[in-house]
Amino acid sequence: MAIRNPLVPADRWLLLAAAFVLGNLALLTALAPPAHRAGLLALAAAWSITALLLRAAARRYTPQAPAVLLPAALTLSGWG
Repeated sequence: MAIRNPLVPADRWLLLAAAFVLGNLALLTALAPPAHRAGLLALAAAWSITALLLRAAARRYTPQAPAVLLPAALTLSGWG
């Protein structure tokens, strides 16, 4: 019985987008004054939850969609 790779190409792009956005938020959190850190951590958590929910919805409702559209949109929204 062969083990199937659970990471499809869209997931790899999404992991790259998450690393970029969450890495930038981590750097911003480290440089932010203590009063703003909780808000930045909440922003990182909200972005992560949104990314996971959108990934699940995209895999269910649009399995033929190009693999880079969702990660590209999430990267731009997280970066902006």
